[in-house]
Order: sequence, then C-alpha cells, then structure tokens
Amino acid sequence: MRIFQISNTFYPVIGGIETYIDSLSKRLVFESHNIYVITRKFRNKIDDGKFNYQVIRLNRHKTLESLDKYIRSIKLSIIYSYIPIKKIVLELQPDVLNFHSRRFFFHSRLFKRPSVLTIHTTYFWHLKKIPIRKLFLDSFDVILCFTKYLKKIIDKISPSKAIFLPYGIDTNKFSPNINENMIRNKYEIKKNEKLILCVGRLVPYKGFDTVIKAMQFILKKNKNFKLMIVGDGPQLFKLKQLSRKYNLKNNVIFTNKVDYSLLQFYYAACDIFIHVPYKFEAFGRVLIEAMASKKPVISTYCGGPEEIIDHNKNGLLLKSNNPQKISETILNLYHDEAFSKMLSINALKKVKSVYSWEIIIKKYLKILNSLT
Repeated sequence: MRIFQISNTFYPVIGGIETYIDSLSKRLVFESHNIYVITRKFRNKIDDGKFNYQVIRLNRHKTLESLDKYIRSIKLSIIYSYIPIKKIVLELQPDVLNFHSRRFFFHSRLFKRPSVLTIHTTYFWHLKKIPIRKLFLDSFDVILCFTKYLKKIIDKISPSKAIFLPYGIDTNKFSPNINENMIRNKYEIKKNEKLILCVGRLVPYKGFDTVIKAMQFILKKNKNFKLMIVGDGPQLFKLKQLSRKYNLKNNVIFTNKVDYSLLQFYYAACDIFIHVPYKFEAFGRVLIEAMASKKPVISTYCGGPEEIIDHNKNGLLLKSNNPQKISETILNLYHDEAFSKMLSINALKKVKSVYSWEIIIKKYLKILNSLT
C-alpha cells in the first residue's frame, strides 16, 4: 500500500506529532508498505536520507505564513499547499492520505481519495462555539483518536467516524534492559542518589514548575534526591530562575534538547518518572515510554494520562498544581520499595499488552484496508 503522511510540521522540530509520524512510518516500511511524508521545507538544509521512507518537502510561502498567526482556525499557507500536494498525488497515486492537522480539510475534500485524520491535540475540539468543527471532520473518511475520551467528543460532532487507536511504543528501544549508568555517570549522579525525571517541551501547562517547587519539600526530608528535566522550550529560563530562587541549583539538572535516539538512556537512569500537566493532555507519550522502561510513574488527572494509568496499580494520579502532594507521593514511593516495584512491573505489562507498535500497526492497517 502506498500511504502519504501529510503534516505541516516534521523534523527537525521534535515533539509528539513529529515523533509519532516517524515511528509510524518506520513500522509501516517494515511491513513492506511505501511511505511518503509530505511536509514543509525549513530554512536550513535537512538531511532526510537518514529515514527509511521518503520525505518530500514543499516550498514555503512566506507571505501567507506571516498572515497565519491572524487566522488561526484555517492556515492560509496550508490551503496554498494544495497545488503542490495535488501534483505529488497525481504523480505517485497514493492509496490512502493520512493527514495530521484538521486544516488539511480542504485537500481531503478535493483529492477524492481515502483520507484519515489523526488528531494530536484536544483544545480546538472542546470549543463548542465554533460550528466549523463539523466541516473539518466531515471532510475525512476516518478520524483516529489517541484516547477514548477524545473519541466521545468527536462522536458528538461527527458521529460514526471516530476510531480509538492509541499511540504506539517501541518496546525494544524503551525497555528495562537499557544500561542506566551512561547518563548517571555523565551527570555525576551517585549510586545513593534517587533521580526524578521529567521529559517534554518546556511550556507553562506541562507543570515543570510544580515539580521544581516540590523539590524544596522533598529535600527537607531527604537530601539524596535530584531532579532532571529533559527538554527545551520557552519556559527554560524561567524554570532555571525558579530553581535558583529555591536554592536548588545543585539538585536540579537541565539537559536542554536531547536527541530522541538517546532518550531511552535517560529513562533507564531514573528512579521515578513524573509528568504533571495543568491542562488537558491529549495522550501522554512520555508516560508510556517511562512505563516501557519499567519505571514507577506519577501524573495528573488531565485526560490522556487517566486512560494510560490505572491508579495504584501501574502508576499514580494526582490533582494538578500541588507541589506538597507531589513531594509526599515521591517520598512514599522511596520508602515503600515493594509498592514501587509492583507499579513498575504492572506498568511494563500494560504497555506491552496495549501500546506496543506490533499491536497498533495491525489495527492501523486494518482501518486503512477497510477504506481501499
């Protein structure tokens, strides 16, 4: 099958959408399918030869891109991309088009080929006052949702099109068998020190500041804890300021941006993984990566994590924005090794039974085959 993955964002940007498209495409190639990622060019030259699928980059329309910030629901630059994408569609004759933004509804309607929309965010679909939501959804044959909660929202807008298909995880890459010493040695973390890990884009609603605030309470009870924050983003400077404010300079490590190919070593190095967003989270990829690495995980009641974590069975769920409660929970895990181990074992079991790419790819292909 010849499948187009069409997205306005892709590498070198690193985030949930980009990682998902890359992982999905690689797996589909292993299953002997022809995959093309259609995306936009960047100012700097990108080495796309490292991928085992073909990446086709479209020229950017700078004038329309400058106007996009004023017209958020429909990006003019994406509509303009209809013409070059149409040429590629006519030339390569794909069997299915998988779009990764609602704003490609225009293309989906006009190309007259089986089309799938994968929804990566939830914010827009919560906006009940925007009637154009139904227009977007009705343009696609199938809507893929990472959570059952999101599927319920989509079903109310456009019935019978939404299918629940969670995010996939490479259980060979993220596994309990990865050497933990590489990262601990690099950052001089002692054997008797417990490492708390956070991973993600450093934006306000992800709750990194809450974990930093929790560290001041943790260290009052136990000095042998360190926090490592892996990622980059607009909040980096403020988070560093916050750690200095609470005199945590020696206990909080900022790694900045880490290549995805090395991320498994960071999970391997930690003792506890924490992901505590304030706002609704569409899924929570970092949670299943940590769970696949057989780590106890802590998150908040914020949508996606509630479906990933079964509270007190394979992880822990807390109310958001509560540093005191986070510190108590982390210290409890430290003191109750048997409970922590039980959470870790069950976390790995759930990931292997629900989120492994082997399972997800079979379901994905079954959906696509039903359209062709």
